[in-house]
Amino acid sequence: MRPTFGREYIENEFQRIGDGLSAPLTVYLIGGGAMSLRDLKGATKDIDLVVPDGDAYGQLWAVLMDLGYAEVQSLDPDYRALGATSCVENDDGCRLDIFNQQVANKLVLTDGMQERSEPFLDTDRLTVRLVSNEDIFLFKAIAGRDDDIEDMNMLVQAGLDYDVVRDELEAQIERLGDDQFATFANEALLGIADSAREPASMALFADEGKGSGITSSIGIRGLVWRPGALLAPLLGGYLMDSVGMAWVFLVGGGTALIGVVTFLGIISQRFGIRELARW
Repeated sequence: MRPTFGREYIENEFQRIGDGLSAPLTVYLIGGGAMSLRDLKGATKDIDLVVPDGDAYGQLWAVLMDLGYAEVQSLDPDYRALGATSCVENDDGCRLDIFNQQVANKLVLTDGMQERSEPFLDTDRLTVRLVSNEDIFLFKAIAGRDDDIEDMNMLVQAGLDYDVVRDELEAQIERLGDDQFATFANEALLGIADSAREPASMALFADEGKGSGITSSIGIRGLVWRPGALLAPLLGGYLMDSVGMAWVFLVGGGTALIGVVTFLGIISQRFGIRELARW
């Protein structure tokens, strides 16, 4: 298991980097490291840094090599997908993922992100700025690593300005020239929803099974869930081949709405409208 690093260690590393610079440099801290420095999480495995241009990247790379960092040659698929310009690690196992303007070919360091960022460290030569929680949220949305969904949940609980998220999402889509970024962000948001739905569903079935067998109740849940999990991809493939991708989303959305209406109808009939409103 890779080690994690807290606020004190991160601050010390930035001080070392600043001491090694010969010219001014500004970097933007965008991932779990920024969350640690805002006390939103205790520690992080990676320090995700974005530099504004190639010259800044060259400056940072030269200092890191002088400090004994080495490029990581063997990366997991999730890390390769991030598309870091370079990934380096020191003898302590502290890993820096360095991005030159763009993350995973999806998230660009825009003027808005730079303006929303907050100063964290300002030495004679090194300036470290923390991007806003809203921008970290978008970064986590497209990063797709194992811990990112949990980090997104923490950011939501800390409070986000969703108008900022929406505006930056529009800026990213305009910058990239298509809706690819929105698709990746949507997938991550579905992951958050699923992380809440799955344990809630298990708990409900377990509660219903009290007295009559929790194991049997969970088994019934699996039987009910399995047909949809098997048939949905087949139906999606058929619709995509026969009438187009748009119909996959239309049918999926319609099915979800039918499920919601059916659930509300059953609850209303069993417990009454007033009780449903109280819930």
